[in-house]
Amino acid sequence: MPFRRRSHSSVAVDGSST
Repeated sequence: MPFRRRSHSSVAVDGSST
């Protein structure tokens, strides 16, 4: 995981499933 913005489970993009 290169871009870990939030502490989700398996989210790469920031603001996708938020």
